[in-house]
Amino acid sequence: MNKIVHSPYTLFLVLFSSLLTSCNSKQQELQQIIQQDPIQTTQQIGLAMQEVAGNETALNQLIKQVAPNGKVISEQLANGSSYDFSPRCSTFTDLDMAVFVSHPRLELITQISFLNQKLSPTSLGILALHLKRLVKLERFWLCETRIGNDGTETLAPSFKDLTKLQILDCMSNEIGDLGIKALAPNLKDLKQLQTLEFGHNQIGNDGLATLGPHIEDLTNLKFIFLNHNQIGNDGIAAFAPHLKKLKKLESLILDNNRIGNAGLQALTPYLHELVSLRHLHLDHNYIGDEGMIAFAPYLPKLTNLSVVQLNDNQVGDPGIQALTSHFQKLPMLFTLNLSKNQMTTTVKQQLEDKVKALGMRDCRVYVD
Repeated sequence: MNKIVHSPYTLFLVLFSSLLTSCNSKQQELQQIIQQDPIQTTQQIGLAMQEVAGNETALNQLIKQVAPNGKVISEQLANGSSYDFSPRCSTFTDLDMAVFVSHPRLELITQISFLNQKLSPTSLGILALHLKRLVKLERFWLCETRIGNDGTETLAPSFKDLTKLQILDCMSNEIGDLGIKALAPNLKDLKQLQTLEFGHNQIGNDGLATLGPHIEDLTNLKFIFLNHNQIGNDGIAAFAPHLKKLKKLESLILDNNRIGNAGLQALTPYLHELVSLRHLHLDHNYIGDEGMIAFAPYLPKLTNLSVVQLNDNQVGDPGIQALTSHFQKLPMLFTLNLSKNQMTTTVKQQLEDKVKALGMRDCRVYVD
């Protein structure tokens, strides 16, 4: 093996030659090499690709010979600046990653999706070293790649260079508090960021408290997804004050967490600062009457709200009565979901009657 990686051009001469007769065996051999020395092997693959960069046919042939998913990579490269490996690659290998990051046109990429690809620690290390070359990257989908705490910590320092990034989707990666603590400080300069997706990631109070200060100046943010985590009252209380500058925020998704009365009470005073807010999801939490009583006076101030999800909580009659008494006409409101709470039929009817009296014919109120 040492003989194969002796010179920067050996891989090109030996492994990528058009005279190869056993591509699979060479890929297996190279896979072993890249696991032993991913940095040098990736560098040699890059040098080999530079050798044929001016010949599209030779470049595509090289890619197909060295990478198990070479055909898919070649097809994606032919599409220009958008790369979606999620539905086409059964397994995105270390060799695939090395070939991908070594491509001469890497700097032109504007969007990448690794959806549902299990990226190995070696692949993540290779990607981390080359993320800074993605100077035009606008959309980055890393969802369901199972990178975990360690993988996030590997990638985190490189995110600060993605200054054109608009969408970052890290959903379902088991990032946890350790991962979000590593990533958060590297987000603060991503001024173009519009979507931040951290749902289904085992993020708790400590992680959310760390995230808040690093996104408060990302004033182009429109969508924040933090659903299906382990966020409780303390996390929301620490996070909420950092929302007030986000005047363009349209969606705040916090369902399926551990937010109770104290959490909603802490969040509520900052909601009216979110003048563009259209979607507020707080369903499947532990919110009761005290939280709803605090929230009710602020609801009429959120004049752009389209969807409010407060279903599957613990709100009883006092909370719904407070909401009814403060309820004013919200011209954009389409859905108010309060189902699966603890109010009586009489109080449910009072709220429905109030909505009808306000002439909100297009508003659907769910209370069953």
